[in-house]
Amino acid sequence: MTERIPIYIGTSAGGEDAESQAVAEYTLRKYASQPLDITWLKLSRDPSSIWYGWNTKNWGTPFSGLRWGVPTLRSFSGRAIYMDGDIICRADVADLWNQTIPKGAFASVNAPAGIELRTCVMLLDCGRARKYLQPIEALKKVYKHYEIMISMLRKDQSLSGVFDGMWNCVDLKMSTGADDPRIRLIHYSSQWEQPHLRHAAKRLMARGKKHWFDGPVVPHREPALRALFDELLAEAISEGYTPEMYEPSEPFGHYDIRSYAGRHIVQGKMV
Repeated sequence: MTERIPIYIGTSAGGEDAESQAVAEYTLRKYASQPLDITWLKLSRDPSSIWYGWNTKNWGTPFSGLRWGVPTLRSFSGRAIYMDGDIICRADVADLWNQTIPKGAFASVNAPAGIELRTCVMLLDCGRARKYLQPIEALKKVYKHYEIMISMLRKDQSLSGVFDGMWNCVDLKMSTGADDPRIRLIHYSSQWEQPHLRHAAKRLMARGKKHWFDGPVVPHREPALRALFDELLAEAISEGYTPEMYEPSEPFGHYDIRSYAGRHIVQGKMV
């Protein structure tokens, strides 16, 4: 029997990021040579859910810290892939899944020479991670645990390996452009220029809602990335991955996260 690949993807609970979810799922499945089990990581109002009751104070997104709950969700057994939802897959994710996590490490990330370690795409060993993670109820209470884990990984490089290939090409940095054949996965990370936002804004406005990102929005600095997203969103919809699929039946409500209101874009950065 072909092994199924468990993929956990961080996203918002209110369907605000439905267009990015559609593109993420469509492109992951488009290239996959093995069956995928995709689970959306999102906050919950259900007291019985593992995603209920998280202290999200000052989180940059509604899902920032949820990635560290994946090993618990997996009962600290086996491996799993985590990724943020603002991605475009460009290759077979089995190539990432079938890589080896170095002995002693509990994750493989993108941290080659000259690149800052980031955990927006990870290949996790859930069993090894148990040693370094607080119990889930403690994780829920400490809103800074996202930064704490990042700091630990950056301080002790033996805890993480580096995966082969460009499986976290952030905003096309370190590439020759959107059509660079080395790219395995694009992460359009800069919140103020994410290509899905203009689509989401129109859909949400029609429903009397707003996106959780309340800062300034400008077109992505890379026109080719904007065009690629639009093309793939149209493809996804034509294949049945419609934004409406990812909208919840009940509204989630307010997120207690960092506000970006009043910020400005200066020389391509939000200040």
